[in-house]
Amino acid sequence: MLIATVDPRTQGRESYRRLAWRDAYEQMRAADRQGRLEPDDLDRMARSAYQMLLRPDLLPEVTEFVERLGWRPPASFTAETVSLFRFHSQDWKGHWWTTLTWEHVRSWTLEPAAD
Repeated sequence: MLIATVDPRTQGRESYRRLAWRDAYEQMRAADRQGRLEPDDLDRMARSAYQMLLRPDLLPEVTEFVERLGWRPPASFTAETVSLFRFHSQDWKGHWWTTLTWEHVRSWTLEPAAD
């Protein structure tokens, strides 16, 4: 009998190297649920998600995956603070994350809703 354990981080890193964005994202999500992601892994996960935006042909596959998760956003939520940030990148149409900078402009504390 052969028993093998596959570390989702290792599999996700390999999928990322092969540019298999969906599998990389799924494997990194699995590792994240186990609490095992390192900063570089979070970077790979974010980049994989971004690359899927560059490939509209993957939309049906990604949509199916998200729907299988069974998560639904809340119908409403209460915010106490709203913040405005200024983002800048030298290359918004390409690898924007390599030159991304941000600056906090202002925050507002909201008044409680009237009943």
